[in-house]
Amino acid sequence: MSFVEIKLEGLLSHSVIDSQHVNLISLLDNLVLVAKNSAGNEDILQLYERVYSYARHHFQTEEKMMRESNYFMAKDHIEQHNNILWIISRSSQEIGNGKGDTAIEQLSYCYEYLLRHIHSEDVEFFRYHSIASLDA
Repeated sequence: MSFVEIKLEGLLSHSVIDSQHVNLISLLDNLVLVAKNSAGNEDILQLYERVYSYARHHFQTEEKMMRESNYFMAKDHIEQHNNILWIISRSSQEIGNGKGDTAIEQLSYCYEYLLRHIHSEDVEFFRYHSIASLDA
């Protein structure tokens, strides 16, 4: 487990979401490494699909929690989820078009963007969620 993954464990005190964050960062980190090492095109496209699918699943889990707690910043938060998915998709297209360097830059940006998102927007949402849960 990487240093980043260790720092994410227990960050939000929600076992499911914390575990999903660790898994998502690990998958994305692996995708960056594979892209840098120029693995076979088919292999990397399958890995892209795995990362995209897992990210979508994770975001759907969070978004359901937002709806259930009537989170007032849900629209902005979901927009960031969509941005992350778009970057993953766009990077996959670049790999498919033979633009590996561009794809790696996009993935690296996505990795950093996702970490900032977790440490800011997700932390804020889970503060709200824990208060909303107490009021229920």
